[in-house]
Amino acid sequence: MKKILIILTISILYSCSSDDSSTSSNNTSINPPDWIQGSWFQEENGAIDKNTGYTFKKNDFCLNVFNTQTCFGANNIIAIQGNVITRIEEVKNDNEYKISITQDNTTLVYHFKKINSTKIEWINDPVGNLAETFYKKNNG
Repeated sequence: MKKILIILTISILYSCSSDDSSTSSNNTSINPPDWIQGSWFQEENGAIDKNTGYTFKKNDFCLNVFNTQTCFGANNIIAIQGNVITRIEEVKNDNEYKISITQDNTTLVYHFKKINSTKIEWINDPVGNLAETFYKKNNG
């Protein structure tokens, strides 16, 4: 439940490595790698929580919280409470994807690691080492 509240808070506020990795910092362009594209929902004790997750599109990154989707892509640049996305930085390779989203003076960082083709781990979960946070790919 804490994780849902953390993601919900971020959503409300912002409605809002190896040698073969690539880094890009090109203002507001978002381009997740193919392996992570799709919708992913939190998995806990083998159960899927469809209230909490992420969607990675060819040109977008979205938070999914309680049937509300908040996207950060160039076509969805957010300007709530005067916050405007000013920079996107991505680091990606065959097993990890990290996206940094800067709005005004605040940077949000999301870092994911591929476990297999249907499971990823949120590496920089704000709860930290207290719990591992896994997401399962939605195939339906």
